[in-house]
Amino acid sequence: AALDIIHKGGANALVVDIKSDRGLLTYPSEIPLAQKIGARKLTLIHSLPDLVNNAHGQGIYMIARIVTFKDATLGTARQDLAVHLANGALFHDREGLTWTDSYQPEVRAYNIAIAVEAAKAGFDEVQFDYVRFPDANTKLKFNGPTDEAGRIKAITDFLAQAHAALAPYNVFEAVDIFGYVGWNLNDTGIGQQLEDIDNTVDYVCPMLYPSGFKFGIPGHKNPIATNDDIYSTIRLTIENCIKRTRVN
Repeated sequence: AALDIIHKGGANALVVDIKSDRGLLTYPSEIPLAQKIGARKLTLIHSLPDLVNNAHGQGIYMIARIVTFKDATLGTARQDLAVHLANGALFHDREGLTWTDSYQPEVRAYNIAIAVEAAKAGFDEVQFDYVRFPDANTKLKFNGPTDEAGRIKAITDFLAQAHAALAPYNVFEAVDIFGYVGWNLNDTGIGQQLEDIDNTVDYVCPMLYPSGFKFGIPGHKNPIATNDDIYSTIRLTIENCIKRTRVN
């Protein structure tokens, strides 16, 4: 169905979830930890190489999406790798899901191993999503510093490690970021700082849902008030990102 939409609409790329929002791997992974924690309960893709080869035969650029630190499967099965509240209890977000600690080497290695499997299967790009600290209104415990400098370093260090691991496979690395990261000069409280991320990966993908800009942007206090507000929110955010990073 997705390929049909692409051919009718003139698109040329497809994003495929290979690690879902709940931490399930949707293909036959050979990573031992994935088997151990129960991340292989659901198979939607029986062969990653066959999927990629079929798409490439139709001229489609293939992107593997990996939901990274938001991981209810790993965070529940291995609570020693999860984010905790200040009192030691397991942290759950607004969806009731657990997160993993971005400082933990085993958490990083696990997600990088998934990315490498995608690269070996022939994907053109690996797209890391939820590469951030949870946005929570309460104090959380991590295996590292929780100040802004610490958060930024944790996120950029992971992306740099992934970039090095993917280098032998001639695959691009992308990261999804909050829309407000394009405007905020700090890390938005989640470890995402535009210039640091831009210097680490190949593609930066701002999530420009106008409804997500609840505080508005300069000149557009309500980004979803009119069609012009919606269009301008997207356009101005992209322009601001380009101006700040000076990238092509």
